[in-house]
Amino acid sequence: MPYYQLPDLPKRDGESYRDALITREPDRLAELSHWILSTQGPWNDLDASLDSLRPLWVWFMDFVNAGCPGIPIGAHGMNWVAEPHRGLSKSFDPALTCEVIA
Repeated sequence: MPYYQLPDLPKRDGESYRDALITREPDRLAELSHWILSTQGPWNDLDASLDSLRPLWVWFMDFVNAGCPGIPIGAHGMNWVAEPHRGLSKSFDPALTCEVIA
């Protein structure tokens, strides 16, 4: 399946992608909560406030720099993680791509 930069998607495909993301939100938040808790991350500091974004980002970068422990290398969505060590610097600014949802 081809990958596209978000700005290159036709509006209809972009809207379909947005709708799919919104539908998956509860499950993805539950999965994120699992990963944060299982890695002794800052779960108690995450209250959906702007201030909680910093501990979430620090945890995320540590998780990625550790090689995303527990997530298989070939897992969907892992295509943007740097190879071969899968680690990223603290200042990494990914140009994320998305899969077109038909």
